[in-house]
Parts: sequence; C-alpha cells; structure tokens
Amino acid sequence: MNEALLLISYGAPYCESDVIPFLDKLLDGKNVSEIYKKKAAAKYYDFAKRGGKYGLLNEQCDELLHGIKTEFNKIGLTARIYHGNLYWYPFLEDTISQMTNDGIRFAKCFITSAFDSTAGNRRYTNAITAICKKIGNSAPIIKRLPLPFNHPLFIEIQAERLCNAIKTQQTQNNNRDRTETIIFFTAHSIPKKDPFAVNYAEQLNFACRTIIEKCCSICPDFRFFKWKLLYQSQPISQNKNGDNSQWLLPSIKDEFITLVNQTEDNKINVTKNIIVSPIGFFCESMETVNDLDFELNDICKNSPIRFVRVLTVGTNSKTYQMITQLSLNSEMQ
Repeated sequence: MNEALLLISYGAPYCESDVIPFLDKLLDGKNVSEIYKKKAAAKYYDFAKRGGKYGLLNEQCDELLHGIKTEFNKIGLTARIYHGNLYWYPFLEDTISQMTNDGIRFAKCFITSAFDSTAGNRRYTNAITAICKKIGNSAPIIKRLPLPFNHPLFIEIQAERLCNAIKTQQTQNNNRDRTETIIFFTAHSIPKKDPFAVNYAEQLNFACRTIIEKCCSICPDFRFFKWKLLYQSQPISQNKNGDNSQWLLPSIKDEFITLVNQTEDNKINVTKNIIVSPIGFFCESMETVNDLDFELNDICKNSPIRFVRVLTVGTNSKTYQMITQLSLNSEMQ
C-alpha cells in the first residue's frame, strides 16, 4: 500500500492579478456584496504597496514542504509528500486527483492550523470528504493528523521565541524592570456562533498558559509577567456601524488603541512594553504581517508604546520534527 503525507493550507494570491480571482474563489457561494469584495481587494493592494509579499503564505508552505522532506529523509521515511490549498494554486482538488493518479491509497494530512474551528480545521476536512466522494472508489483514504496545539514541540518553539523577544526588548530598553512588559497572544477571530468556538477558545487558553509555564522554567522572571489572549482579523464589516460584536473579542487593535490613548493621560500608569505573539497563526501571511506589523505600528506611531512581534511557529526545524513525530505516532510507515 502506497502512503503519503498531504500538507494542506489556505492559499494566497501570488501577484496583483491573482487577487480578484482568488477572492472569487474564496467568496464563492457566500452572500457578500461587490463593495465587500472591493474592500477586501484594496487591503491586499495596500499591503503590497507597503512592502508586503502577496505570496508569503505560499513561500512558507514551500519551506514547510522542503523541511518535512528533509526530516523524513533523515529517518528513512519513504512516504511521498504533497501540497494542496483550499483557495489557490495548487488547489486541493487537483492535488488529490494527482495522488489518485499516482496510486496513493492511504494518506495522512497536516493542516496548517493548530486549533479547532470551522474555518481552521473542519472546512478542510469537509473539503477532503467532498473531493474524494467526487473522485470515487479510486480516491485515497485521507485522515487528518492530530492538531498540534498541545504538542511539546509546538509549546517549546513558542516559548523559546517569546523568551528571545523579551530579551531583545529589554536590551533595547536598557534592561528596564521586566514587570513593565505585557504579552498579548493573538489568534484569528471566529464567529461566536461557530459550533467549535468554545473549544477553540479553550485550546488557545490552554496553549497560552502552557507556553507561559514553559517560559517560567526558562526565565523565572516570567512569573511577574501579565498576559492576555486577544483576537484579530475580524472581517471587514458590512454593517454601517462597523459592528463586529458577533465575533470573538477583545480585538488586539482596540487594545492597542486604548493603551495609546491612555498614555496621553499622565495620571494613568500604562504598560508601554508589549510583546505580541500570534499563537493562533501557524504560518506567516498577510494577516500576521499586515494586521500586526503594519497596522499596530500605525497605531503606536508617535506614542511611547513599544512592541516586539514574535514570529509564528511556521518554518522552524522543530516544526518539521513535530510534524514528523505526529506522522510516526499515526502509524505512518
């Protein structure tokens, strides 16, 4: 029996001419207006003008593929590795068709999402089921690997990066009292009515607590640090008042705006050193770079607020080891 590992991700446009076709694919079947689509496209265009890469997520997936293949080769794992996206090339349907043509009968899949939600997990598994049903009996049997939110290496990578960010910031701030620093973990917001919203939030909180515990074992001063789980990337609201209250909150942008406004009142003792860790995002993408690096910098401009942004788990040697371990523990031969 031939076996394989299928890496599945969201997909992203590679260039400006891809944006509208990408959004057409993404929004197909959804009740959204042309105004909404134009606003979404404008966000991509503005992102590129500011130096962002359209295909950053695609590049991350290419690096993941290379890293996993290298890790497989180290231990003599012969499973073939494929990559398919839900919303852009290479499309998941085309990839599974190729796997079928290659004679793959059984495969495990790793989705570039560490936490359970409709958008971050179930949408992909539902797509796999639909595609395989369309292909018929010759389609491979594909089973998802466990979500990595509680895997020791996932926690270790996050903790190491967080500790390094703290050291960087303290050095930049002339080693001021570390208790002045607050850590904002952030994840993609989802609708409160999502059937997995409660589970999603619980998994995120578990990961945050475990990462802080790991950090405390590395640096005892971490026990003094405050942390908070926030959300980002709520959709561009179609409501006239911009109400996003039906999505998981609080918003990291609102939190930053509040802190910046408070710094204008000298009577309020405001934490001015912030570490942002996008724990809910597995790879770097427009949402991490634009929403965190660009937009938060805009909010903090001309204010005393200083923040350091931690990279996602993404392309890291321990990430490749983690995915390999998950594959082995799932009886990948």
